[in-house]
Amino acid sequence: MPMFRVLTWNPGGEAGNRGQELTDEVGRIDNNPPGGAVVQVVAVQEATLGGGGISGAMQQPPVFQPFFIPRPVTSEEFTPGQRNRGGGVGKTKAYLQTWRRLLALPPPHSPPPPPPPPNPLLFELDPLQDVGLNTWITTNVTTNIQSINVLVNDARRMRYPLYTLFRFGGRDVHFFTWHVDHARNFLSSETLIDQWMAQPGQQMPVPPNFGVASKYAFLLFQNSTGFRNIINQLNQQNQHNAGVIIIAGDLNCSVTGMLANWMFGQFQGRCEGKTHILAYSPSAGLRVDFEEAMDTPYRPHAILSAAVTW
Repeated sequence: MPMFRVLTWNPGGEAGNRGQELTDEVGRIDNNPPGGAVVQVVAVQEATLGGGGISGAMQQPPVFQPFFIPRPVTSEEFTPGQRNRGGGVGKTKAYLQTWRRLLALPPPHSPPPPPPPPNPLLFELDPLQDVGLNTWITTNVTTNIQSINVLVNDARRMRYPLYTLFRFGGRDVHFFTWHVDHARNFLSSETLIDQWMAQPGQQMPVPPNFGVASKYAFLLFQNSTGFRNIINQLNQQNQHNAGVIIIAGDLNCSVTGMLANWMFGQFQGRCEGKTHILAYSPSAGLRVDFEEAMDTPYRPHAILSAAVTW
């Protein structure tokens, strides 16, 4: 079965010795890989939009020699001029991601090695672009026009996940890194979602110690057309050669909240504080283990890695 190690970190910027901290941890793991699984993908949240010490470190041998030089960092949200989304939250923050050169991107390639990969893309959670998501809001959550406008406008200001489709061991790896918004930035929408969830027959009550994450953000993600299509595609595959979804990043949510079978009930995962690595596959052999968490001077987030086997 494939074993795919992911490493993720929210360093809160790229200043100071952050690049060296990340380099040391990737090197430490790859020199003696737990379970035999070297790091395949490194995903960073809250990188600096203009680049910095971490993006520079990712271009230096020997530790990052087997990895692609990261493409220009991707804003955690669109700039105000793009698609007229308006002012978002934390516009100077960015995703930064690199991965091993031997990771092929679909369609499957035979030798020679695959061509340079395309830039990862922000995953669409805009109800004005996603008809299915718009329908979920307007028919499931509320029919009140004013409430709909609040939900749509807030959805367009949120941070979206970064999505990359890899091939590993002959199977699709749907990889997301995500820095989930704080609920406090979208209080009107959070109130509407709380009211909707309190209705009979809706989602289970929110578990205690959920954390500061926006519940609305998770619901947008899981009800988006793109996510539903991926889940449906995986569930139609034979479990012996099925693909996998991996979500890694600062989800701003506690252990109790994420693993209490409330939001990602089908997923397995590991976490350290608010940083998570979650995975789903119809494969009966799915597991997430060989966890490594390294504390750094740049708190509150540790560098987290884990191996996904399926």
